[in-house]
Amino acid sequence: MAIIIKPLSNLDIKNAKNGRLRDGEGLVLDITPNSKTWRLIYDKPITKKRTSITLGHYPTMSLKQAREKRAEYKQLLIEKIDPKEYLLGIQQRISDNIERTFYNAALKWKAFKTTQVTEKTMKQDWRRLENHIFPTLANLPLERINSKLLVDTLQKVYRKQQTSVIEKVLRTIEGIMDHAENSGLIEMHNCHKAKKAFHYKPADNNPTISDEQLPEFIYRMQTANIKPQTRHLIFWNLLTGVRPAEAVSAEWSEIDWENRLWHIPKEKMKGSRYKKRDHIVPLSPQAINILQQMRAFSRRSNYVFPHFKGGSRPMCSETVNRAMKSNGYKGIFTSHGMRALISTHLNSQGFDPDAIEAVLAHTIKGNRVRKVYNRHNYLPERIPIMNYWGNFIEKCGWKSQ
Repeated sequence: MAIIIKPLSNLDIKNAKNGRLRDGEGLVLDITPNSKTWRLIYDKPITKKRTSITLGHYPTMSLKQAREKRAEYKQLLIEKIDPKEYLLGIQQRISDNIERTFYNAALKWKAFKTTQVTEKTMKQDWRRLENHIFPTLANLPLERINSKLLVDTLQKVYRKQQTSVIEKVLRTIEGIMDHAENSGLIEMHNCHKAKKAFHYKPADNNPTISDEQLPEFIYRMQTANIKPQTRHLIFWNLLTGVRPAEAVSAEWSEIDWENRLWHIPKEKMKGSRYKKRDHIVPLSPQAINILQQMRAFSRRSNYVFPHFKGGSRPMCSETVNRAMKSNGYKGIFTSHGMRALISTHLNSQGFDPDAIEAVLAHTIKGNRVRKVYNRHNYLPERIPIMNYWGNFIEKCGWKSQ
């Protein structure tokens, strides 16, 4: 004869101290001094092995809610579905959905790409995603990321005519979606088509000046109301021909006084992580003079051009541009434009084009085979070139201060 179990009441539950209360049809409430836990005892559909599944904790899950959950799981058992396996399937689907969001795909791409690009490049790419993409697309499933959605998302940026930002963002997104496709998170994507929906402004080359305008520039910078450290940095940029970030990061330990050379480690150079190379800059007497002038401002810093506020850091790479803008060269001449001026002038003087490219730390131009086998750094050729350039700057009006 079957045992008749009287259904529980809330009063039964409230008065119970320890042990197990039964509500019928496998629903039980296990009670300890610290908890009251609802469980459903059932036979597994295939093996008929007795097992149980936790439903929740009283009073968070009420008696009524526990009975509703029992009815839901009993229906699964009628359909030969094990409630435990059903829950595992739901959890797996939730996990898969989280895994397959655009943001998580971007994180996987970031971990993969970090080994190939510089930290600075990755920070810039990620910041653009945070500013323009993640606020609206971060939690969307990868399958929903398509070219039409990207075009709509970037309309705000397009209205501001920031087309260079759009180009860079879309290039990053293509990389993320390609990586997701190659990793099996999606079968394919069409995000590369989004770039065809925008009209792009031609990239502005860094503005520069001509040889004839150089004497006026030198005079204006030497008489400008700027700090002497800034003035020295301006002419250090001009005399060495390096990029602004490389110029400010010069350290005393990198200077070979005896041979008048500046050894820049590859970590400070522009380029992809595995293609960077050390760069050696021959220093003209004029550049050496600037180093000697900066001794008075170094404050025992490791950097030749220490930050004005002190600390173990160099000046900002925009220091030169700000000084030039405030003294009449906004939109006319930039610190990076100095490199264009150097290239133009040296080429006009008939110097070896490959040596000039080496002065600017550019890769050798020409066919692919030549690029692979020509590892010559043209240092012997660059020494007289840099001395010539220093003398030319002096003829144009530069004076030691």
